[in-house]
Amino acid sequence: MAKIRPITASKKELLYIEKGFWPGSSAYFAAHADVECLVAFPEMAKAMTNADLAKTATKPNRWRDLDIRLKGMVEPGSDIV
Repeated sequence: MAKIRPITASKKELLYIEKGFWPGSSAYFAAHADVECLVAFPEMAKAMTNADLAKTATKPNRWRDLDIRLKGMVEPGSDIV
């Protein structure tokens, strides 16, 4: 299970991790997702635990030939705790 840790990755590293979720296995999800995640897909839009999110990755390599490119990134402001 993932541990809570500050985000210190660069934009390039975050994009690399994001790309791994699409073809990834449940082990990849468990290793890279936070303890609790907000999922935005319409059919499962809700907060999910790391373990519950990992269970959704039942078919590794279900996505192929992805072309994911960074268009922008939202970063939290200094007033976020």
